[in-house]
Amino acid sequence: MKSPLFISSIELLAHATELFGSKNPKKYKFIILHLTNSIELMLKDRLLSCGHSIYSPKNQNLTLTIWDTFTSLDGKGISIPEKPIIELLVDDRNTIQHRFGFPNEESVFYYLSATKDFLQRFLKDEYNVDLAEELKPHLKNDYLELIGLSDSETTNLNKLKEVSPEMAILQISSDIERETREILEPYKESKEASDQEFRNKYFYKFWNKAEPIISALMISKHVSHGRYEELADKYKIFSQLRVEISHGSLNNKEITKERIQEIFNDGLEIFNIIKEAKEKSVFSTEILDKAFAL
Repeated sequence: MKSPLFISSIELLAHATELFGSKNPKKYKFIILHLTNSIELMLKDRLLSCGHSIYSPKNQNLTLTIWDTFTSLDGKGISIPEKPIIELLVDDRNTIQHRFGFPNEESVFYYLSATKDFLQRFLKDEYNVDLAEELKPHLKNDYLELIGLSDSETTNLNKLKEVSPEMAILQISSDIERETREILEPYKESKEASDQEFRNKYFYKFWNKAEPIISALMISKHVSHGRYEELADKYKIFSQLRVEISHGSLNNKEITKERIQEIFNDGLEIFNIIKEAKEKSVFSTEILDKAFAL
């Protein structure tokens, strides 16, 4: 049986997702408030399930602060690796509450995605339940797709693109980084100390950049030289647009919606070809050594 805290936490995430899908910037501050409360309630519910009071020992009329909740959970052996992001979210929530701040779309999407990722991991590890299943009674499938909780990544990205093509491009970039990191993680391991030193150097330099991965596609003959040059050019333009979006410097007067759509498609193409090659074990240590010119 789920507690009122657990249910309210899920409902707040669901409502935050619906507000983001409404495309109304005036609602963005409420999304931040909902996301912070959702996390706080879930953390307190987990503490309650450990038999620990969620009320302050100094004032029984007040519940624990999120900082005290972190400390109490840690004392129960429950660590929160997402704590730095949650702290940032709480700080921004406090700014909105007390100084009437207005978050931009990039910040709101970042926190929505981060909260979803946290609850997805936390519910699996601490409750052995699936976040998507918990959200289904509260959210239509379109909204589950919007926050990446359906089976198809392409479907998720296309649904996000309907709400915000710019945020969809940021999500593709994040997905490419994830694939690149997963490819390079085993690569950096070596029995030879000198090789390991070199590979660690390149891992930390390129774990979030796809240039050597695209090069490896050609070296392995997974794609032709001409196709490699095409993908490399597309990735360069895609990365530049992603930087402009994330820094809030995109000039919508200079770039058309059609061009943003083209770059979205290019990013999705790069993501899919890297993922396919990874699944086919294209990125061997020897191929990556050549890509890094070692």
